[in-house]
Amino acid sequence: MEIDDMSILEQRKQLYNEVWKEPIVTVAKRYEISDTGLRKRCRKLGIPLPPAGYWAKISVGKPVVKKPKLPPIRSNVSDRKSTRLNSSHHPDL
Repeated sequence: MEIDDMSILEQRKQLYNEVWKEPIVTVAKRYEISDTGLRKRCRKLGIPLPPAGYWAKISVGKPVVKKPKLPPIRSNVSDRKSTRLNSSHHPDL
């Protein structure tokens, strides 16, 4: 599926699942952007991110916060160009 064929809601849900599946640095590398840039896009899309130390705690078997539900999209998230990610190197997009 091409990125242009995906709705903003589908992209948002996929990105949400990715950032809770593995560290944001890893996800950002796939999209060829910085982790800061990806965090900003997630914030703009209203995607909750794992708290600091989340992945370190998982690696040593400590309890972590539960993955929150993806909140409804805000009405001001309609600028499709600024929220799209380059998926040329991402196999799932």
